[in-house]
Amino acid sequence: MRSVRSGRTRTAPALHASLNRFRLAVASCQHYEQGYFSAYRHMAEDDVDLVVFVVTTSMNRPGAIKLVRRHAGPEPYTLVEYRNRHAQYRTDPDLQRMHALVPWW
Repeated sequence: MRSVRSGRTRTAPALHASLNRFRLAVASCQHYEQGYFSAYRHMAEDDVDLVVFVVTTSMNRPGAIKLVRRHAGPEPYTLVEYRNRHAQYRTDPDLQRMHALVPWW
C-alpha cells in the first residue's frame, strides 16, 4: 500500500481585513533530465504563502547533452504516456515538499 502525504492550504482573509504579509513564489518550465528541482527547496525555506505556476513542465522537450537523470519510457504521445511522465516529475522530493507545504495556482 502507498503512503499518503498530507498537505496544507490557507484561506483568503476576509474582504476588508488587513494583510500583514503575503509571499508569492512564481515557478515556470522545468525539465526532469536537465537538473534537480532544488529551487523548490529554497522556496520552502522562504516560507511562501502561494506558488503560481505560469507554464506547464516541459516533459517532452529534447534534453541537453549532459543529463543528471533520465525520463522513463519514450517521448509521450498518448494521455496515458503523459500521465506517466507527469508522475515521474512528481517523484522529485523538493517538488513534493512544496506541493505539500502551500497551495499552487
